[in-house]
Amino acid sequence: MIESPHKHFKLQRISLRKATFETAKDVETIEFDDQSFEVQTKRGYGWERLSSDVDGKLVEALKLEVGFGIRLFEPSQDETAGDGRTIYEIEAIYAVEFDIVDSSFEQDDLADFADRNGTHLVWPYWRLHVSQTLQAASLPQIAIPLLAPVHRRPTAAEVEHQARSDALKTD
Repeated sequence: MIESPHKHFKLQRISLRKATFETAKDVETIEFDDQSFEVQTKRGYGWERLSSDVDGKLVEALKLEVGFGIRLFEPSQDETAGDGRTIYEIEAIYAVEFDIVDSSFEQDDLADFADRNGTHLVWPYWRLHVSQTLQAASLPQIAIPLLAPVHRRPTAAEVEHQARSDALKTD
């Protein structure tokens, strides 16, 4: 895990890259005070480490793409019919760009950093996007669930160390 990320990265910008919103054709006739709807969420991320030569000096950057989605749906009454009818679905992808000011960290730690920091930095923008989208569509607001905790992935070195420790215990 990258200790003290503020020492390694300088946030440059957060920007919306793609957004989609789709509703059921008859969304205007739906009674939303019924409790029969369910909410499904998703999130994902990717990252890319970039480097370039600027006036003879190596400049490094980290670009994250963080995506979120939320879907309101009416569950199917028939077990074999799948998820049921989607009422609306909102998705967005954000770009988060950092300058790398100190590259003294393990490459394996970047995925953990991207998931922890990228998703947390974008979360307020995502919540606002959902709220404004629903307001513009004249649809009732929904509570955006809290951001689920991120379970840190072990680094390659930690996995190797654990394997050696386990081998010593069984000998």
